[in-house]
Amino acid sequence: GSSIELAVYDGANFATTTDCVFVSVNMRLNYLGLLDVSAYGDEAFKNSGNLSLTDMVLSLEWVQDNIEIFGGDKANVTLYGQSGGSTKVTSLASLPVAEGLFNRVAMISGGYTATTAADQQAETAKLVEHLGLTAQDDIITALRALSFEELYTACKAAGVNVMPQIDGDYYPSPWYDTETGKMNEYAAKREYLISSAFSEMGFSGQKLALDERFHGEIDMNYYRPDMTEEQKAEAITAALGDKEAAVLAAFAEAYPSHDPMDAAFYSNRTWVLDKVQACINSDATVYSAVVGYTLPLFGGMTMWHSGDIGFWFNSMDQVAYQIKGDEDNAHAVAKAMSSALAAFAATGDPSTESLKWSPYTAQDPVTMVFDVESYEKTNLDTELLTLLYGK
Repeated sequence: GSSIELAVYDGANFATTTDCVFVSVNMRLNYLGLLDVSAYGDEAFKNSGNLSLTDMVLSLEWVQDNIEIFGGDKANVTLYGQSGGSTKVTSLASLPVAEGLFNRVAMISGGYTATTAADQQAETAKLVEHLGLTAQDDIITALRALSFEELYTACKAAGVNVMPQIDGDYYPSPWYDTETGKMNEYAAKREYLISSAFSEMGFSGQKLALDERFHGEIDMNYYRPDMTEEQKAEAITAALGDKEAAVLAAFAEAYPSHDPMDAAFYSNRTWVLDKVQACINSDATVYSAVVGYTLPLFGGMTMWHSGDIGFWFNSMDQVAYQIKGDEDNAHAVAKAMSSALAAFAATGDPSTESLKWSPYTAQDPVTMVFDVESYEKTNLDTELLTLLYGK
């Protein structure tokens, strides 16, 4: 694929430093890929609400037909998806039509998100009403006459939200049932690597990087390098309140090398653990990880959502400014992570000669922490998450 503009997503370095063949694909997204117009057209529009998925299935079929030409093994295919991409790969794992097209799934900072066909058709109805179309109009023809810019503008104005849909047919059931906690029969046949970034959306530089843009002001408390120890202590107390002592103790147990202030920026990764637990409930092999490395940018920023992609792909030199001053450590973390991902893709076990990574099980819930000194720990943050987020 070639649509992505950020060089850190380029898989070339991953492919040249591992034994993997890297394939990236493009697909229809947003309103082009997920707008359900099945109520207004014939059989040809039956899967219009899941065109993103049908595109990706076609790409997987292409891999089956062609990957051996590039030195790949069509019987050993792993999907990697981050954020919205993680939603896509969990959706693919749920499809009967994708059975046999891949073996494993790496879910990074995301996962199962879908809605119902009825809900998506209701979203499309907003667009039809906004455009002033009626049952007497040829709605499909009218929509096709719109440019993408016109379609996008109209959908935004009408408040149309789209996502993959459970339609009972092409996408018959959710990746996992939130009531039973179990995966569907197709998803349960895969092997999983599930990881999250230390801070995700709440990283330590968030206020510095985003608040002037979104809120018109910067909270300098989030800019740690120039803070005195007294200022740090005040900021921690303000963030944690009467739970401060307990949180800091639990945090030190989980992340002994981190600045205590980082506890205020720890992600609520209970949503990640719900997916890990779904694997356990369904007897699917799963490996769990947190990317805990702190980037040296601005004097030290906890790992943010998408900040770990260059480490998984061993491509951080594409954004060298983010690791300036700590290149050796950053390269070592990237080597460890990309090697683990390659090992998982090759064998289903992310352990390497230099780093053992145990599966997460009910008896031994192990999580790998990728850092300057990576380590795995049982019950990494159970107490910490309970203190911070109540579960």
